[in-house]
Amino acid sequence: DNYIDNYRTTTPMVSGITINWSFPAGVEDTFTTELEYQTEREYSQTIMSPRSEGKPLTEVPYPQRYYTMPGLAAGKAFYFRARLVDRTGNLGAWTAWVRGESSKDARLLLDQLRDDIMTTEAGKALTDKIDRTELSMNSRFDGLGNALNNYSKMIVLTKQISRHQTREVQEKIATLDKAVNSYKVLMATQFDQAKAETLEIKKTQSKAKQALSLHQTAVTARLSKNEAVLETKATTHFNATGGNALYSIKAGITYQGKYYDAGMVVGVETQGGHVKSQIGFNADHFVLLSGQQGKKFSPFAVKNNQVFIREGFIQDGSITNAKIGNTLQSTNYVANTSGWRWSKNGGIEMNGTGKGKARMTIKNNR
Repeated sequence: DNYIDNYRTTTPMVSGITINWSFPAGVEDTFTTELEYQTEREYSQTIMSPRSEGKPLTEVPYPQRYYTMPGLAAGKAFYFRARLVDRTGNLGAWTAWVRGESSKDARLLLDQLRDDIMTTEAGKALTDKIDRTELSMNSRFDGLGNALNNYSKMIVLTKQISRHQTREVQEKIATLDKAVNSYKVLMATQFDQAKAETLEIKKTQSKAKQALSLHQTAVTARLSKNEAVLETKATTHFNATGGNALYSIKAGITYQGKYYDAGMVVGVETQGGHVKSQIGFNADHFVLLSGQQGKKFSPFAVKNNQVFIREGFIQDGSITNAKIGNTLQSTNYVANTSGWRWSKNGGIEMNGTGKGKARMTIKNNR
């Protein structure tokens, strides 16, 4: 007979469930393993009516002995069963149902979310260091480094030099295979070792199977070896394989030889035939403020890898470990009347709602 060994297990995965099985000896003519699944509610009905059928999940070619059900929310549970189908179409017996659940380990989920965004253009825009070379005057404007010397107004005061320069460049290129239009404006001043710049770049480019647009601004302040840069960048791009739309804001500081930054990105892009939309933040501290001027408070904040919530309502929660700082009670708790309450001092009160209205209390005394 075509049958599957009793060795059937499920492995929780981030956003998925892996079903594993093994084959007995003598089933080398197996063609596929057929899998069915049921929700937990459907399975509870199957217990009452054993003839209930499952829903087709997939057919796995022999000799593969595992399958991963992808795209699931965390902590999502299903029941699975399997049977063998040989090369002539003979069907084996169904196995018993086995339960599987996607991972609800927050650490694993957060690590995957981090790794996932890092594979996207949005993640790169969020985490890449501000490219100071890209924003430099020399890379954007040919000869502009000398322009400050050739065209600036120079004032000598106690051996200090003050220079200022504004330059605007517009460039249009049209060839047989592409068209490019770019506009760049730079304003720069310098006084001894203090330098300040503002830069704006607009660019459009079109090819036979590609279109690109860019709008970038940057403001920079530099004193000796310390520097602060604020950059905004909006890009849209599409070619024959896909495209993206990105908007990012980044603030960076180089201080005493070390670089620090914070930023935000909004992005939508195609990846592997699918569309992915993301909003990401990069900062050591993330604080949401509310309230009127002079009466500000924070209902939500992230600091030192910890999340702080002033007050929250959660419809359905899964908690691996919980530490209660004061009391734990039901929403209908009224002392000595209804609901239940556990205090951190060891007291427990439970009030029944039936006709007898039974009550149970445990007090922290002798």
